[in-house]
Amino acid sequence: MSYQKLLKQVAGILAILLLSVGCGTPNKSGTVVILVSKEQMAVIESLPKDFVCITSANNPIKSLDGLKDDEFASWVTSPTVPQKFMAAFGREDTPIGLRMMGTLHEQADFVKNPQLRLFITHEPYAQDLISHGGVRIEFKTK
Repeated sequence: MSYQKLLKQVAGILAILLLSVGCGTPNKSGTVVILVSKEQMAVIESLPKDFVCITSANNPIKSLDGLKDDEFASWVTSPTVPQKFMAAFGREDTPIGLRMMGTLHEQADFVKNPQLRLFITHEPYAQDLISHGGVRIEFKTK
């Protein structure tokens, strides 16, 4: 095997390892990275600038695909924000299944409610969720 082929194989393995370590597990900056398509990122970037997604630090999501109604909730100024966001990941663009609750509600506690996997909110409320077992999600394009 040539030296260049070996280097390419090693680089490929390292890239796979970096992606698998970086996706769905909290990193040093205290965020969980979720890779999204360009189309999904366009939807995320169209949302209010203070839009924040929080997941469980102990059991973080690796993707937004397939989340069930009882696994996510929201506290935002308009229900159209989480509806538009979730529709980008395959859910219907309807309020059905969308739970609105305050960030200090007992069910918004990731430690006490392990079924909660995603909370959609605005920046001023993020710390409430982080102090109750949450971690920020950072979206990056695939």
